[in-house]
Amino acid sequence: MKTKQFSSNNRTEIIQYIKQFNLTDESIVFIFSDKQFLNSEISVALNQKFKSIPIIACSTSGEIAGTNVYDGYFAMTSVSFAHTQVRLESLNIDQIEDSYDIGQKLVNSLMQDDLKHIFVLSDGLNVNGTNLVDGINSVTNGKISVSGGLAGDSVHFNSTLVSDETGEFKENTISAVGFYGERIKIQCSSEGGWEIFGKERIVTKSNQNIVYEIDDKPALELYKSYLGDKAKYLPSSGLLFPLSLETQEGSVVRTILGVNEEENSIRFAGNIPMNSSVRLMKTNIDSILNAAELASLELSKKNKEKNGLMILVSCIGRKLVLKQIVQEEVESVTKYFDEDYCFTGFYSYGELSSSKSNNCALHNQTMTLTLITEN
Repeated sequence: MKTKQFSSNNRTEIIQYIKQFNLTDESIVFIFSDKQFLNSEISVALNQKFKSIPIIACSTSGEIAGTNVYDGYFAMTSVSFAHTQVRLESLNIDQIEDSYDIGQKLVNSLMQDDLKHIFVLSDGLNVNGTNLVDGINSVTNGKISVSGGLAGDSVHFNSTLVSDETGEFKENTISAVGFYGERIKIQCSSEGGWEIFGKERIVTKSNQNIVYEIDDKPALELYKSYLGDKAKYLPSSGLLFPLSLETQEGSVVRTILGVNEEENSIRFAGNIPMNSSVRLMKTNIDSILNAAELASLELSKKNKEKNGLMILVSCIGRKLVLKQIVQEEVESVTKYFDEDYCFTGFYSYGELSSSKSNNCALHNQTMTLTLITEN
């Protein structure tokens, strides 16, 4: 298994690198990029160079390459496998209500006997993350591990882009890569570091991932009361106060994707059913860094290979808390792996991982790791 990595914020330099790329035996290309670089010019250059090689890519809220965190960059990592096959499938999602069916169809298109793992990149806004993973799990039945994330758009929440099977970057797209073979090993880990505070509250009016009322009061007013002057920066400022949702499987975190001032409602990355119990959450720098370190330590103890690729998907909310020291989160992860490991990833609107159970789950406000090795 071999990797090549490149990052830049210069459009001319990006295109030149792609055109001059020295093809050897590349199996797949990962691209995590600021939206400004995912245009037709760069797409054309990629397709001309990597005609038959899967490109899995998305827009971000921050790019990770090596031990560095960037804003407004293009980060590209190519991987050459010696004994592993990969296959990319993508689908357009016309309506959020189609999220479950899209999850089912994507996984069904990848299923075969030697499938070992599925990596998913989804539009970050026009999707119901809970329904998407439910559709995925209905096919995998917990027998195939799944990881990935929801694309980002910095702190703007306007639109996100994901590459399809032709290598074109599009809105309303969900793509998945299947990894096949007996010698590929993929492990996942996910940790948060957020804690609940304040009283338990009941969701008294909601529709899937849209919450209208909490304790019979407008949901948006509740958030504004906690945010104070920061309320004018919603939805991004709301990332500082996600919700802890009690489910049959335990507590999960739900973070804000958008607000509707007219309806006084909040749209979350995943479903929050009516009559469910929720509590507000908060964190601090030490908790976030410790959680990222714990996620990495868990994988390092299981790992026996000398090289590999680590994909880091962290939530934009964590980035907003860490601010100028956000790079320390990545360093907390990379310190347990030697220099022969390659690191890439992005800051997202949601994280997908099978790390806590056999089934995939939608996570928010976590550092989610996917470790890929080959023996």
